Amino acid sequence: MRGGAALKLQTDYLQEMIMSHDFMGFTETCLSPQTELVAQPPPGYTLITVSRRPSAQHSHVFDNLVLEFDEFFYMLSYILPQGSAFEHFTDVHPFTAVTGIIQLLSENKKRVIWLGDLNARTGTRSSSPEFSRNSPNHVIDAQGSELLEFCLDANLVIMNGTMLDSAWPTPLVTFDNGRGGSFVVDCVIISRLMADSSISFRVIPEDGRDHHCLALDLPVKAAVKHTAQRGAPRRVDVQRPQPTLAQVSLDDKLCLLRASTCVPKSRCDKLYGPCYSSERATRVWTGGSFSYTNGGEVVSGMYWGEGARLNGAFVAPHADSDGAKQFAQLRAILLVLNAVSSTTPLVIYTPDEMIVHMLVHWAAKIFAGQYCCPHLPLMRSIITRLRAHLGTVELRVALPDMAVHANQALAELERAPSNRPPPVVPCPKTQFIGPALDCSKVYCSLKYVRAPDEWSAALPVRQATGHHALRAQAHARRGCWKRALSMACKQGYAEGWNMLRSIFRGHRAQALAPFDDVARDFEARISRPTVPLVSHNTAGIGYIHSIAENLPSSTHDM
Repeated sequence: MRGGAALKLQTDYLQEMIMSHDFMGFTETCLSPQTELVAQPPPGYTLITVSRRPSAQHSHVFDNLVLEFDEFFYMLSYILPQGSAFEHFTDVHPFTAVTGIIQLLSENKKRVIWLGDLNARTGTRSSSPEFSRNSPNHVIDAQGSELLEFCLDANLVIMNGTMLDSAWPTPLVTFDNGRGGSFVVDCVIISRLMADSSISFRVIPEDGRDHHCLALDLPVKAAVKHTAQRGAPRRVDVQRPQPTLAQVSLDDKLCLLRASTCVPKSRCDKLYGPCYSSERATRVWTGGSFSYTNGGEVVSGMYWGEGARLNGAFVAPHADSDGAKQFAQLRAILLVLNAVSSTTPLVIYTPDEMIVHMLVHWAAKIFAGQYCCPHLPLMRSIITRLRAHLGTVELRVALPDMAVHANQALAELERAPSNRPPPVVPCPKTQFIGPALDCSKVYCSLKYVRAPDEWSAALPVRQATGHHALRAQAHARRGCWKRALSMACKQGYAEGWNMLRSIFRGHRAQALAPFDDVARDFEARISRPTVPLVSHNTAGIGYIHSIAENLPSSTHDM
């Protein structure tokens, strides 16, 4: 429910495709009421959607949209594949629901054009005895059998691969998508009375996708209307009601933070953007990234919030003449969103201000007892960087007392002796989701986890490949070094050697006393012109295991 359809709708490819047709249907758009309001079709088009609230995004999974035109009904459907994990959310069996819809439409004595991803493989069987079908895929699954029986009862014809007047069948939309021989089935189904008319359709391939676009040419001008002012036809342009500020809500944790034009403060309908959330024991954080394009210039950044409240964002305007203008526009957009969703003032940061805020926030949390400081040298380097910014950057903080806490934290940390053991402080079960910031090789991340995990996550572990190597990397990030080395050695000697080097690189940066003797022995061995253990894989792995025996099991044992 991240509003991906609203983002894709702005691409030139889709805009051009939409404008070359009178109407277009999309399935599996995963639109919520908020993104439905902000999705912008091309000029002259209106958007009609069936959306779900993110709080109930799997309810009524059978999606069906029916549009009535002068001469026929156009029906667009998505039916889950049989055995789907979400099938139990469907209140009524899809074909039972379609039966009721078709019966209702038949009372109007209009013809039906039914398209959609029905996840039904019908092979070469025909739903009408008058027409034969051809297909390279002869498999008929249970859902395909149900579809064939339904079409026979409802007097509908499946057009895919159907032999009509010519010996050549209509196009197929059953094809190998390159994923182990699986097939994607999008169906074109019409009323029996329309089978003799000049309806034709074609398949438009799309590289990189597992579905193709179906384009139908109908004998009627379905979406063309005549105006009283002009005799020439034009596309219908139905103006959607503009949402008020009260209608735009973040209750569903959807932050709309991307603009395609300069948006007045009184309107939020042109904002859209992705968002993701993480639920923990007591609090819910949302966060994500956004980009803002205007005239080819891009402003990108990140945003975050707690629950339905948008707390802040930082932006990175490009160093050009329009950067300040774009930053001002985006600041106004975010302020409007915050006025809708929260009474807490929204704070917007430049990149330098963002670094300052994160460092101050971290120091304040440590001072308040919510996080421990596992290694003072790293904290002192953070303080140095913080002070370098304080003289040149205007400091903005979300809470009025944050600066006071930060100053107290800095003073406390400066007075602390280097050999003082780190305090053991319980960490609240809160995770702050967002990208990490590279503060000139000073580890400062927006992902707050338990302090030892955050500490060990700073280890520069080489990017791993392979099952055991990935598990070793995961253990290293949790500070479980013995398990990390064991898993790395299962992947091979080279992987174990690289893991060991990574651990000691992290150790040297953090000045951890328990590693001093082992580190000296290790560095003495690798500093020799030739290292004997390199020439023999078994001996090398044995040496790595002998070093692992001298290591604490994890950061928690220190």
